Amino acid sequence: MKTTTKLRVALFFGGVSSEHEVSCVSASAWLRALGQSPCAEQYEAFPVGITKDGDWILFGGKDYSMLPAGTWQNFEGNRRAALSPVHGQGLLSFENDCVVRERIDVVFPVMHGENCEDGAIQGLLQIAGIPYVGPHVAASAACMDKTITKLIASQAGVRQADWQL
Repeated sequence: MKTTTKLRVALFFGGVSSEHEVSCVSASAWLRALGQSPCAEQYEAFPVGITKDGDWILFGGKDYSMLPAGTWQNFEGNRRAALSPVHGQGLLSFENDCVVRERIDVVFPVMHGENCEDGAIQGLLQIAGIPYVGPHVAASAACMDKTITKLIASQAGVRQADWQL
């Protein structure tokens, strides 16, 4: 009998951003879609919410409607979480006096706004040695800064409306 290893996927959502709530809605939809996928049994999801205050929480529930409702933070099965400072080690979660290390194969940063899609979370993941989907640090940072985006587009010869800094 062939044993298959599940792909261990961490989904980062929330964040210290004015778009925190939008990220929670996106994460809820993403997690529900993954659970309904014909290949759902191939993945193990680790939903990691970052509160508006910057606390990292490994969400222990399966009711993903709690994410947009904002009630996810108080779920009894939650654990505090952090990225391991050891390169490539993954996610750490804290349960009483124990630290649990979760190997993570890839992170989906379903986060929006400042401190999230501006290269900050991508840089943290690169330093931690954890693969992630989406653009890397420089592309994320450039796209969030509209002036830099316009300067890059202009330098590349892309026609655009007149603009001012």
